[in-house]
Amino acid sequence: MTNGRPSRVFGSPNGVFGSPSKSFGRPANVNLRKSVINVRKSVVDLRKTALSLHGDDLFLVRNEVFLVKNGLEIVMAALETFMRGLETNVFKLETNVFRLETNVFKLETNVFRLETNVFKLETNVFRLETNVFRLETNVFKLEIVMRDLEMNSFMLETFVAATNGNPPVSGGYLSASAGNPSKVTGEPFEDCGRPSEVGYGTVGDGGSGCAWGGGRVYLGKTGEMRKMLKMLLKRKTVPAAAALAGLLAISCSSGGAYSPSARRASMESRAYDATEPLESDESGGTERIERNEFDHIVDNPFLRVRDNPLSTFSIDVDSAGYALARSFITNGMMPPRAGVRIEELVNYFDYEYAPPLDGSPFAVHPEVGRCPWNPSRLLARIGIKGREFPAKERPKVNLVFLLDVSGSMNEENKLPLLKEALRGLVERLGGSDRVAVCVYAGAAGVVLPPTPCDDKSRILKSLDKLAAGGSTAGGAGIELAYALAAKHFDPAAVNRVILCTDGDFNVGPASRADLVDLITEKSRTGVYLTVLGFGMGNYRDGTLKQLASKGNGNYGYIDTIEEANKLLGEELDGALITIARDVKIQVEFNPKTVGAYRLIGYENRILRQEDFADDAVDAGDIGAGHRVTAFYEIVLPTDPDMADIPSVDDLRYAPAPRPDGGGTEYADELCVVKIRYKPPAGGESRLVYIPVQNPAPARARTSDFTFGAAVAAFGMLLRDSPYRGSADFDLVLNLARAAAAPDPHGYRRGFIRLAETAKALSKD
Repeated sequence: MTNGRPSRVFGSPNGVFGSPSKSFGRPANVNLRKSVINVRKSVVDLRKTALSLHGDDLFLVRNEVFLVKNGLEIVMAALETFMRGLETNVFKLETNVFRLETNVFKLETNVFRLETNVFKLETNVFRLETNVFRLETNVFKLEIVMRDLEMNSFMLETFVAATNGNPPVSGGYLSASAGNPSKVTGEPFEDCGRPSEVGYGTVGDGGSGCAWGGGRVYLGKTGEMRKMLKMLLKRKTVPAAAALAGLLAISCSSGGAYSPSARRASMESRAYDATEPLESDESGGTERIERNEFDHIVDNPFLRVRDNPLSTFSIDVDSAGYALARSFITNGMMPPRAGVRIEELVNYFDYEYAPPLDGSPFAVHPEVGRCPWNPSRLLARIGIKGREFPAKERPKVNLVFLLDVSGSMNEENKLPLLKEALRGLVERLGGSDRVAVCVYAGAAGVVLPPTPCDDKSRILKSLDKLAAGGSTAGGAGIELAYALAAKHFDPAAVNRVILCTDGDFNVGPASRADLVDLITEKSRTGVYLTVLGFGMGNYRDGTLKQLASKGNGNYGYIDTIEEANKLLGEELDGALITIARDVKIQVEFNPKTVGAYRLIGYENRILRQEDFADDAVDAGDIGAGHRVTAFYEIVLPTDPDMADIPSVDDLRYAPAPRPDGGGTEYADELCVVKIRYKPPAGGESRLVYIPVQNPAPARARTSDFTFGAAVAAFGMLLRDSPYRGSADFDLVLNLARAAAAPDPHGYRRGFIRLAETAKALSKD
């Protein structure tokens, strides 16, 4: 204080800076800002005061300067406190960020562990399914071993009874007349003339061995007995081998050559118990031959044009009928009549029909010529060629293999051939295609989920692991395969289930009607069905063909790896890619130029004339590049044979037909071919209309026409058709040899060899 006055510069020190405790009790940045402002004001006042100072006021100035210094120190302290608080907050923020990152990492770790556990669970489920499958396989093998043991014991007892000269015990073991031989190499057994219960014909015919009655076992041929003897020796079953050796010696001493006729008779009688009649369904529509099932077929008759001007049928692109007939013939016997579908024989072969050029799904190629087995008549051919896809334009495919691995597939021409055929198919697929594998035996399971074909090794390994055993739950397998196809349905791809089986369904919905209903329901999902049959002995041809038909698919039979390469290699696009659905053909014949007609084949594809325009009626589908051929045998109005063709009486209320057949309009036309089809995606049907001209008599026929006629005649001979006319195997061979080219794959040459074999069999 100077002169009793308060300082004009700063006043009270507390007035300059305020209370430090109060100042810094507020937020640090606010206090700091106020302190700096006060310091600035104090410096300005100090400067003003210094200009008016007197000597006696210097002491007061020093005090004021000291106070300013203290104020600055307080400001610095506040600034440092603020910085420390800021650093603390930054550290806390970094700590929280680190904790957040730690929690995120822990969450990702837990998700990974969860995925790992799910994968382990799926792996364990797959292992469990594999173990169940192996267990079923072992049970099946154990059953085989038990049957072998029972057979060996039975044969040993038989041999003991025979060599001791005693009569058979418990049911009769050896069929023989008076005087059993007293030693193995003694006199042969005499023929008792009684048919075996399960066997190769009558005991004693053409080199037969011995038959057992009560045991229901018959070693009909010495060759079969030798094979069994080798098997027993290989297994080191010495007692049974000794017994069989004795029986072999007896049968060999009875003489008798093994002729083709004896072989054929043996295969026919092996089909069923000789004490039981052939089985048939209630409608009489199914025949069972060699425990194989074939739908009964009645040849189409001749129909008068006046009474039936329209002929309507569904197309059929299946080729199983030819492969089945070939299998029978190459095994030394003629195929059963019910197993011969002439349209499938004709459609098996390549014909040089030109593909469509106008963007249509198919092109139609009619041709008419003289009928080779009835020269006074005409033979009309309707040929259809489906549109082809270049390899780069083929849509991707999404396939589910549904494989029968039941005990009935445990034969060399069944599961092993199936696996080899599918390996070839997988090798032909592209990287954008997908394959899944389902199997069924006693139960159904997924062996391989949908897998891209760029991982072919994984797909092939899943096929290699398959083994046969157990019963046949076909219905459960179909449900599983369609469910898998629906779950992974790709609208941009061809979605198809490929069923491979011998058709012996015996678990679940095993009746034919139940299976057909199941497939009909699944066909509405947009997933197509291909059925491939394997083996013989308990084959269900009729069931498999109908399943393929109701599943909007195709049906083939694979008896050799060459046939597999044809179906799943050369004709792969046709088997997988549908270009036209529900294809129906209706032919309207001109009564002026045609007296009567007969459709050759297609007996189980006939439709009512009203069905042609009814889009609700199901019909066959055409695949990419498929060829369809149908033949009509035509009787001219002036042919004397017209008197033998049945007719109906004139109708009371219908206008009487004109004697000339209807004037001169369309007098040069034989008929008109109408075809209805739907696009692959569905929708309303579309109509194609093709008139067929009456041919010039001297016009030469194409080689395709001639070869197709040869195959049709061959089918009529195999069916022993009453409409075969003058056809015989010599006519078939002459026609086929004259039209053997072009034959890039050798199928026509193979047909000629098959016809030669059938001719030899027919003479036995």
